[in-house]
Amino acid sequence: MINKKAYSAKMIFDVPDSEKRIAEKAVESFEDLLGLLRFTINHLNLIYDPFKNLSNPDPKVLEKNEEILTRYIKAIEHNFNLIFEKTNQCVVLMGTFASDTKTKMLMNSFLAYIHDLEKQVDILIKIFENYKNSDFISNLIASIDILKKKNSQIKQLISDRILDHVETNILAKNWVSNIVDDDNNSVYNKEPILKQLYKERMKALESKE
Repeated sequence: MINKKAYSAKMIFDVPDSEKRIAEKAVESFEDLLGLLRFTINHLNLIYDPFKNLSNPDPKVLEKNEEILTRYIKAIEHNFNLIFEKTNQCVVLMGTFASDTKTKMLMNSFLAYIHDLEKQVDILIKIFENYKNSDFISNLIASIDILKKKNSQIKQLISDRILDHVETNILAKNWVSNIVDDDNNSVYNKEPILKQLYKERMKALESKE
């Protein structure tokens, strides 16, 4: 008898091959997005670390380096535009499964996080543009800290929930190998019952000889 707890896990059998290919592309896109999120935060850290050690920089010094600050802005915009473009790709692909309640719930959470990220990117850019503000450094550090937190939340949502949902409930990877019988033995590739009985019968006959 199959373990009821293991068997109660949701297993989808009727996903067409065409939709599974879309799900596989979605997984690839989300993995690409994770890479972009990691890269962007690493780049922000290159900006964050030098400014973190400054207390009250001379506005004139910042003004002399306005060109560098402008390059920072352009790099930030470029990196996050790549993130948002990849996000759109993920959303379009996952739209195939929008009728599924759990998929819809996860994607709504994902889009809410992305929307917050977009707003925070706009705030960071405005802070850079207003580098003459006396609170420039503190505002910059606080803004990047928030961006890093938002970034981490998105990565966790993708890694722990979205990818797991796609692979388990749409691609249905390895669900057979996870089913166990009452003795906690895998049912996958288990010998047919008649073959097992035949082997047991032969062993019994051999033991009598």
